[in-house]
Amino acid sequence: MVGPAHRALTGVPSHAWAACACAEAKGRSIWVLLASNLGAAETFAEETSQLLAALTGAKATAKTLTEADAAVSNFEADCDLLNVIAAIRHGNHTPQNPLLIACTPGSLTRLTPAPDASAQREIVVRKGDKIS
Repeated sequence: MVGPAHRALTGVPSHAWAACACAEAKGRSIWVLLASNLGAAETFAEETSQLLAALTGAKATAKTLTEADAAVSNFEADCDLLNVIAAIRHGNHTPQNPLLIACTPGSLTRLTPAPDASAQREIVVRKGDKIS
């Protein structure tokens, strides 16, 4: 469901995707960039990040959300999913430092762990920590 805080644009040529994203998502801290295939989604995120930096000086963090297929193993897709979930939970994303999530329609339909369950099972290791 697309609500007032969400927009879907269709019929935009790929060379204008980054410009449309920058215009439409201005002021948001998390952007979901959807394309028909993974290569296009990653290019979309890279071009959007570069244009955003040039226009506003923002420093975006890009993450890729993949789905398992012939080119991507289940393990790699699961790692990407957990990486995106961790970035959403722990990132200090702001409009000046947004999180860009490059994805495909199939990757958006994947089942994800419940937020409480993943928070309870997560282990955060930082430089200097001692682990038994």
